[in-house]
Amino acid sequence: MPRIISADELTGLIAKGGVVLLDASWVMCPKGDAAEWHKNQTRFDFYTPEQFQALLRYLGVNQGDTLVTYARGPMAGMSFAARAAFVLELYGLAPLVLNGGLTAWKGDVESAKWTAPPPGNITINTFQPEGRLATFDELYKGHDQGNSTFDNLDKINYLDCRPKEMFDEGKGAILGPKSTGYHLKGASHFGNGRICGDQGLVDDQQIKQVTSGLKPGVETVTACNTGLGASLAWLALRHVGIPAKMFNGSMTEIAARDSSLINEK
Repeated sequence: MPRIISADELTGLIAKGGVVLLDASWVMCPKGDAAEWHKNQTRFDFYTPEQFQALLRYLGVNQGDTLVTYARGPMAGMSFAARAAFVLELYGLAPLVLNGGLTAWKGDVESAKWTAPPPGNITINTFQPEGRLATFDELYKGHDQGNSTFDNLDKINYLDCRPKEMFDEGKGAILGPKSTGYHLKGASHFGNGRICGDQGLVDDQQIKQVTSGLKPGVETVTACNTGLGASLAWLALRHVGIPAKMFNGSMTEIAARDSSLINEK
């Protein structure tokens, strides 16, 4: 599973060599020459192992390299870094996550410029969603009989990681034509601000205190709008030993496929 490291730990790893730093920051903006996406693809799908291998080789990743994800932005970019770590783990890798992101890094970041590395030789031959990834189809199965996971969220830990005002009041919420509320019935709000701040994730004891109210012995699923905030919660939970799945499609997929599930205020 992804391990969280400090900037000092990263310094020591870099000194040993074989470290690839992956900046997971991104921002959504219009692109004038963008082509329309193929209609037979889905937004919340993943690359095949062969395609993901090609991407990592393009980034210069070699077999045996240590991968470290970091980012910048709100909450020290930890949502972005957690998302990247989640994806890497799906393909059988064990990434490290720099707590505090770029703001914690004491290296010479101002003068650093990226140049294309020589192609790497890493081999990716697996995709392991079991125990990590929750899908809409999995959660929706049995809904026509009223016995799907979505119909019984009060029996599991379904953690909605969106902002509180979105969860309670619908401010900026992703809804659909059949939505009659702002969140799913039985969902629990999980504020990521309690586990992460501008300096990164809080200490283990604070995370354990925040998660102490979770139901023991049942499945835990994290969700948000598009999987970013849910990835951060997933990382924090796993870090303190709580098994969890991340619902990749989250509210965006629910609103598109059956918005009537969004029925609670």
